[in-house]
Amino acid sequence: MLYNWQTKSRQTGQPFEDQKLQQAELARLKREVGRLEDEVSFLKKAAAYFAKQPR
Repeated sequence: MLYNWQTKSRQTGQPFEDQKLQQAELARLKREVGRLEDEVSFLKKAAAYFAKQPR
């Protein structure tokens, strides 16, 4: 399967249109993952802070 994809790519000399769209989507998803990881980190710190406070 990969061999066929490489062969077609070499024959046309252009990357597939979908590949550009997939790369853009991948970049967007990586940014979103980074943002969500920051949120999780913040929420863990907030939970630890409030758990230490006396009631």
